[in-house]
Amino acid sequence: MKRVKIKDLGKVVTGNTPSKRNEEFYNSNDISFFKPDSISMNGITPLEHAKEYLSEHARSKARIVERDSVLVTCIGNIGKIGIVVSEEASFNQQINAIVPNKAILSRYLAYNLLANQQKLSAIANAPVVPLVNKTNFENFEIEIHEDLVEQSKIVNILDGLATIVNSKSRQLMEYDQLIKSRFVEMFGDQSTNERKLPIVLFNDIIEYMVDIGSNGANSVISSNLNMSDEPDYAVMIRFTNSTKNDFVNNVKYISEEAYNFFKKSKVYGGELVFCKIGSAGKMYMMPNLNRPASLGLNQIMVKTNNKINIIYLYNLLSSDFGSHLIGRCVNGAVTKTITKGAIKKIPLMYPPLEMQNQFAEFVQQVDKLKFEVMMYLDI
Repeated sequence: MKRVKIKDLGKVVTGNTPSKRNEEFYNSNDISFFKPDSISMNGITPLEHAKEYLSEHARSKARIVERDSVLVTCIGNIGKIGIVVSEEASFNQQINAIVPNKAILSRYLAYNLLANQQKLSAIANAPVVPLVNKTNFENFEIEIHEDLVEQSKIVNILDGLATIVNSKSRQLMEYDQLIKSRFVEMFGDQSTNERKLPIVLFNDIIEYMVDIGSNGANSVISSNLNMSDEPDYAVMIRFTNSTKNDFVNNVKYISEEAYNFFKKSKVYGGELVFCKIGSAGKMYMMPNLNRPASLGLNQIMVKTNNKINIIYLYNLLSSDFGSHLIGRCVNGAVTKTITKGAIKKIPLMYPPLEMQNQFAEFVQQVDKLKFEVMMYLDI
């Protein structure tokens, strides 16, 4: 293994955007023009068909690279990796391209950079919008096998693993679609309520609803019961943890005193939690963490009563129409907000509880299959 700088493995080219004021630059689809949103955060994205194109008039103004060039995002989401599989491609200023030399195979370089994604992100030098400039990128070091035959063997192994991972990921999506299809099969289209099922208000199925701050807890947190990065008695559930379904990394903790102070803010699993400010209305269902946990700031937690099955309710509200119903409760042109009062007024399609339970049993069976796939993928 040899430690080398990226600039020793090929020519580094930083992208640009030809002037939008010149309509001729964009009046035909001659040259693929890639932006970061065309590149996945996971794996290596083959770059062939772009969302946007340049015309031949823009060729002299664009940064164009050939097939097998490796594209790496260096502003914003650092380290997304793509490989040009068309004859040529252009790209914007948020992306650096490496045109590999004879010392390295293109896909081997791409996999190596993917493995170093976190290290590359760590050298970003802007506090608000992460940025790795060209000089730092060129001098970024990676370890490589110098033998091209060995590089090829490694690429073949990783390509095989990537094929398996992609197949399993598609399987997860198929399971999710199976649940959606079963919902429609059992209850019909929510938007029209074609089965003429009864409608109840969200308020009718609440055992209790709480958001930290309504009892003066904000001031208590800031002055007396501070959250800590160090492991303590209870996990403070934050929206960032819930969106990633990660309650181990980047976690805040509170003391037993704080945990007991919040009373109904204790999280046991099976509660619905809504983001209250910013990503207002975003909703998730809490898992059982098998340890003390408490609701974080800027969220609304709902514990339902025995009149509704929580699995049915979650799928009802996480559907496209359910998201629409929640969206109607969100206010604010700049800062989006949602209130407990607005959530209580959401109309819910209310089939017999026995049907809800049957659907929930189906979901739980599918979830077991999903869990097996996720264990295989270690996610």
